[in-house]
Amino acid sequence: MTTDEPQNLDTLFAQLEQEVRHAAASLHSPEAVENFRLEWLGRKQGRLKQLSDQWLKSAPVEARREIGQRFNALKTLVDSLLEQAAGAGPSDATLAAEALDVTLPGTRRLLGAEHPITRTMNELVSIFAALGYSVGVGPEVETDYYNFESMNFPPGHPARDTQDTLVIANQERRSLRDRLLLHDGAAGPARPHCDSGQGASE
Repeated sequence: MTTDEPQNLDTLFAQLEQEVRHAAASLHSPEAVENFRLEWLGRKQGRLKQLSDQWLKSAPVEARREIGQRFNALKTLVDSLLEQAAGAGPSDATLAAEALDVTLPGTRRLLGAEHPITRTMNELVSIFAALGYSVGVGPEVETDYYNFESMNFPPGHPARDTQDTLVIANQERRSLRDRLLLHDGAAGPARPHCDSGQGASE
């Protein structure tokens, strides 16, 4: 079949147009759209590039204008169908397959295991709470009075030498350092006892 006869051109380009429309009708994914683009508009192996090399460049001079017009019309059709497929988004079937029911309960994230020391401490607290004891929580940074004096450790007491170590900065010039970290657990009950009017331990 030659391309220098009008009826041959009509048949050839009609077949190509039908093939383009048929291929574009099945573009339901980004991958399919990209394959369609490469098949028809690829710079090296695209079908329009092959048509241009085989028909347009080798056609007689008097037939190049008509072939060029039909070639441009075919390329415009390919561009138009490609643009429609790229902007249409996923198909209804694809959306239905990827649908997410937001009314379903979410997946609960595991928060990890409780540390053995923390678990043991909580068990001990629950045991003593069942016996009628209460949990008193005090500050980690305490005054000198609640740390020592309320526990019968007055200033100059020899027991302070090994315990009066965890001090807060910027208190070096004070005669008695007002703020210290708790030196042990014994100072914890001192504040609630003193605040309740029971006095210091004997």
